[in-house]
Formats: sequence, C-alpha cells, structure tokens
Amino acid sequence: MTLPELLSPAGDWDCLKAAVANGADAVYFGVDAFNARQRAENFRIEELGEVMTWLHERKVRGFLTFNVLVFSDELERAASLVIAAAAAIGRGHWPGGIWLAGARITRPNEAWSLEPLIRARPDGYLVRNADQLERLTPLAPCVGDFSLNTANPLSVRWYLEHWGWSG
Repeated sequence: MTLPELLSPAGDWDCLKAAVANGADAVYFGVDAFNARQRAENFRIEELGEVMTWLHERKVRGFLTFNVLVFSDELERAASLVIAAAAAIGRGHWPGGIWLAGARITRPNEAWSLEPLIRARPDGYLVRNADQLERLTPLAPCVGDFSLNTANPLSVRWYLEHWGWSG
C-alpha cells in the first residue's frame, strides 16, 4: 500500500527546516504576493532557487502556492510573478508539471465544482476534501491537503476507508 504524501506549510526558513526535520515529504510556501498566507514572513522570489535546491538535496518536494483570486486589474502583476518564479526556480525544479487545487471548502456532493479543474487536464491535483479525493484520485496523481480531525469527518472517513490508517 502506498501512503499519502505528508505535505506541510512553510512560511519562512525556520518553518521549512522544521517541516523537513519532522518528516514532511513535501512543503508548500508562498512569496510576498498572491498567496493566502500574507501574515507569514514568506519567501522572496529571489530565494526560490535556493529553497528548491535545499529541498531537493533532502529529497523533499516544494510547491509554490499561488492560491488567491486574481482580479482583472492584477493580471499583469500576477503574470509577472509567475514568470519571475519560473525563472528563479528553473525548469528542472518543477514538480512534474502543472498541479491544480479546488476550493478548500465545499458542501458534500458538490463535485460538479471540480469540472473546470478536470477540463484543464493538469499533471496532478492538490485535494482538500472528500469529494475531491473521490473524484480526482482516479484521474491523476494527488497530494492531500486536509486536516485529519473531527471538524472534517467526511475526509477522515474517506481516509480511513481507503487507506486503513488508524494512527
């Protein structure tokens, strides 16, 4: 049986090192704009090459998050950030192509909201709830990003049924 990947957030170098030291298989982090963790210290675009090299030396995957809505007056700045990040990281550091994520919170049986993601045909998905786990796992590689706690009983039930983990 293949166990899911342990994915951890890392808002700065200290958090990144702590995540890796505690067994993270992968980490995700943002830069100073267009990410949902604006209160974190975050990395600078200029550091991304160093961050990815450090992670890969330790056989840990890194994901740059770009996980906020972009408004029409922000498109040029958003595109510039993506281009700068690609240049800073380098083609050899991309984790297997383009990976997409759906909304973190949806109501049960709202799998219809995943159709735009499915039509995009990405190389993989960041799954965040039970509907996404059920619908996207057969389509492409998936990395889970959801809390295993009683506040999310649907995800816990799916996880236990599919992976048999009780610890």
